[in-house]
Amino acid sequence: MKTIVEFLMQKGKIFAKLGRVENKHLGTKRRISVYFGVDTQKYYHIVVYTAQKSRLLQKDVLAFEQIHTRMQTLKECTIKKKILMQKGGICSKARQNLQKAGWIVYDFS
Repeated sequence: MKTIVEFLMQKGKIFAKLGRVENKHLGTKRRISVYFGVDTQKYYHIVVYTAQKSRLLQKDVLAFEQIHTRMQTLKECTIKKKILMQKGGICSKARQNLQKAGWIVYDFS
């Protein structure tokens, strides 16, 4: 988590509070790490970290959107900022769909 926080600080994202959410609470068995945080301007963020050997595809975009909606119902708030940190490749169409849905995509290599 320390490396993720340091990487986000380099990108200008400073969190007052950031904690990990277990995958079982979100109803997913994917090999991802999901973090929920509040920045200094009181906006809610979701940070999804994934490290895959294969590329992220369009079906993964739907899964991330489902995780986002589950997180909103779990925390009972509106999450304004969505960040995806991925280690590995990503399909160009998947990247476009994520950006259209409001996700900020960082290559964490």
